Amino acid sequence: MKTRFRHHSRQSEINQDGQDSFLDIVSNVVGILIILVMIAGVQVRAVHPESSQKNKSELNEDSSLTVSPLKEKESIEEKKTYIQITNDFEKIKEKVLTVKNEVEELNTQLMLVRQEADGADADHKNLIDNIAKLEASIELESKKLDQSLQTVFELNQEINRQNQEKEQLQRTKDSLTQNRPKATVLENVPTPLSKKVEGHEGYFRLKNGRISHVPMNVFVERVRGYFQNYRDIQNTEIDQTIGPIEQYSFRFLASLHQSREKNEIELIYRFDYGECLPTNDEIGESFEMALKPDSQFRKKLSLYLRESSTITLFVYPDSFALLRDIKAFLIKNNYSIAVRPLAMNQPIAISPDGTKSVAY
Repeated sequence: MKTRFRHHSRQSEINQDGQDSFLDIVSNVVGILIILVMIAGVQVRAVHPESSQKNKSELNEDSSLTVSPLKEKESIEEKKTYIQITNDFEKIKEKVLTVKNEVEELNTQLMLVRQEADGADADHKNLIDNIAKLEASIELESKKLDQSLQTVFELNQEINRQNQEKEQLQRTKDSLTQNRPKATVLENVPTPLSKKVEGHEGYFRLKNGRISHVPMNVFVERVRGYFQNYRDIQNTEIDQTIGPIEQYSFRFLASLHQSREKNEIELIYRFDYGECLPTNDEIGESFEMALKPDSQFRKKLSLYLRESSTITLFVYPDSFALLRDIKAFLIKNNYSIAVRPLAMNQPIAISPDGTKSVAY
C-alpha cells in the first residue's frame, strides 16, 4: 500500500494576506494623517501672528487706517483657532510618531515572521524531500517484502509437498510393517580351516528337511565279507544289492581279475562302484525331533567318537536351511564336519576313483 503525504500551506497564505491587508490599512491611515497635517500647516501659515501683524502694519502705512473693534475680535478668534490647531497638530504629530513606531515595530515583526516563514518553508521543503525519500524507501521495502512473501509462499508450498510425501511414505511403511512376514534369524556358523578326512567317518543324509543316518560303514563291511566267500570265478562282472539296512539298500558293482605268478593263478576282486538307495524320501527325523535325547539321530551320533570321527553330511538343495542348524549343533558338540552337496536326483555313491571328504 502506497501512501503519499501532501502539505498545503493555505493557512500561511491566509495569514500573509491578512498581514498585507493590515499594513495597507495602516499605510492609508498614515497617509490620511499626513494630509491632515499638511492642511493644518497651511491653515497655521494663514493665521500666523507675524503675518497678521505685518499685514496690519502694511495696511497702516499704506492706508493710515485705524483698526476697528471688529477686526480685533476677529484677530483674537484667529489666535484661538491657531492655538487649537497647533495643539491638534502636536497631538496628531504624536499619534503619527506613535503609529510610525508601531509601523516600524510591525515591520520588524513582519520581517521576523517572514524569516520564520522562510524557515518554515525550508523545513516544509525538507519535510517534503524526507517524505519523498521515505515513500521511495517504503516502495523499495514493499517490493522486497513482496519478493520475500513470494519466497515464503513457495517455501511453504515445498514444505507442504514434502510433508505429504513424508506422510505417504509413513503410511507405506506402516502398511509394510503390518504385512511383512515374520523375520527369520540366521545364525552365522563359522567355517574352520578344512582338511581331508583320515579317521573314522559317520554319514548322514539331509533331504526333504529331514536327517537320517546312512549305514555306509556297515555296507562296506558287508561287501568285504561278500568277496571273502565268493567262489564263482566264472562270473567276472558282479552287480549285487545288499539290504535294506536302516531303510537303505546298497547296490554295488565289482569285477574279477586273474593274474599268474610262477605257476600260480591269483584272483583279484576290484570294487568299482556302490550307491546307497533309500527305501523312500520320507525317512529320517525333523530337526526338532533329532535334538530330543531319545532320537535316532542322537543315538547314531553317539556311535562316533568326537576325538577321532568326522561327521559327513550329504545335503540336497531343499535342506540347506537344515544344514545350518545341524552344523551349529555339531560344532557346539565338538564334532568335525564334512559337507557333500548333491543334486536332487543324485544318489549317495562311492568308488575307488572318488575323492575323500574334506572336514572342518
